[in-house]
Amino acid sequence: MIDYAIQQKSEDWFKIKVGKVGGSTSSQLHVNSKTLLEELLSELCEPWQFEDSYVSAAMQRGNELEPYGFAEVAKYVGKEFRTVGWIQSDECALIGASLDAISVDEKDAIELKCPSAKVHVGYVRGEIVPLDHIDQCVHYFAVLPTLERVHFASYRPECIRPLFVVTITPDTVVNVGTKAKPVQMSVREYAAKKVALAIVLQDELTTEFQKFTF
Repeated sequence: MIDYAIQQKSEDWFKIKVGKVGGSTSSQLHVNSKTLLEELLSELCEPWQFEDSYVSAAMQRGNELEPYGFAEVAKYVGKEFRTVGWIQSDECALIGASLDAISVDEKDAIELKCPSAKVHVGYVRGEIVPLDHIDQCVHYFAVLPTLERVHFASYRPECIRPLFVVTITPDTVVNVGTKAKPVQMSVREYAAKKVALAIVLQDELTTEFQKFTF
């Protein structure tokens, strides 16, 4: 289910994410520990309160550049995009995602970064989706399996190469391990693994939460 009405960073947006696994925490599904379970459980066991989040100078710069970056990626891809607040998985209630932008036909998604000069150059030189963003990009396919492409993009207008875009599809093979110990898996396989792990975690979370409601 795609919710276009919710505005990202709004009170409603923060509230809908309580007790959920989103793109930024997706990698924790694969960690053999109770950290994620306890974090989600703690969110569910106390009344939620809205708190203004800290915005650094770099974050503010990114927010200001995003509209220009989206326009450049849309031109590169050749499609019209729109912002989206929250996408809730139909298969597992525990997982959802806040895509940076989704195409009007809901087949393409954008994951946009507006980083520092050094980071941007690193992305360009790497020529692939960086390891620390693989989980986030694959998570979008897990949440919305009808997606056909995710475009990871880096935008820095000051650079002589201001836009870097790399596209992954369900058939793309990515490294889900580390540089030292790579593990190759298709996006489709890794997304399915995320859903399976999320379903197990959801059952465990439900069981643990019930212990607090007696």
